[in-house]
Amino acid sequence: MSDLDLDTAALRRAGAALADVARAFAGANVTARDLRDVLGHDGLADALGGFALGWDDARALLVTDVEALADACTRVGEAFEDVDARLAGAGGPRATPGPAGSGRAV
Repeated sequence: MSDLDLDTAALRRAGAALADVARAFAGANVTARDLRDVLGHDGLADALGGFALGWDDARALLVTDVEALADACTRVGEAFEDVDARLAGAGGPRATPGPAGSGRAV
């Protein structure tokens, strides 16, 4: 039987990083109205406004997907750590979990 070696700490870090990305995208809400004076051209501001409306919808979908990935990474890392600890406690295929604090389930 072969061992499964998984860096659960890396999965949890990826989950946290993806959650940060989702928060950044969720907070990025600059509209053409905010930039009209800076742009100095009504046509450019209107074009940017049209783009911004479409981008808001796409950004909302992207945030939802990135949040789901963040949650999945975090949960997979935690689940493998839990299974590894339970198997170790039950005298399963491996007698001891990875080194304490290593974040590695084997």
